Amino acid sequence: MYKVPITIAFLAFAAATLLEISAMEILRGSVLAWMAEPHRLVFVAVMIAINAAQGALFGYAAHRSARNALRWRRAEQDRRELTFRLGQQLRPALSMMQYAAYNTADKRCIKACNEAINQVVHTVTGAAQ
Repeated sequence: MYKVPITIAFLAFAAATLLEISAMEILRGSVLAWMAEPHRLVFVAVMIAINAAQGALFGYAAHRSARNALRWRRAEQDRRELTFRLGQQLRPALSMMQYAAYNTADKRCIKACNEAINQVVHTVTGAAQ
């Protein structure tokens, strides 16, 4: 999980640094001769530090993206497992309750049980989605 963000951070740093050095080479001539002038080494050090910070931010963003994707997959798997367990355990219990209500032959009891079963099914299917 950490290899990709570190690779992205390094690639962002390397690409930005090489692009800036090659742009200086093209626009100003020799980079080594340019760096020999006073205070140019500080400028290059600041440029490299900024590129390193930029690479670190890209790496952090890649790490957060990978972590969020992993959390999303785990949440989806947990939701599927919960739906499966509810289907396996709740459906037989509701069927037994409905069967017991029909065996009583009491119309009010049958109606109350059917309403309760419908409420439970509606709640479970709403929570699963």
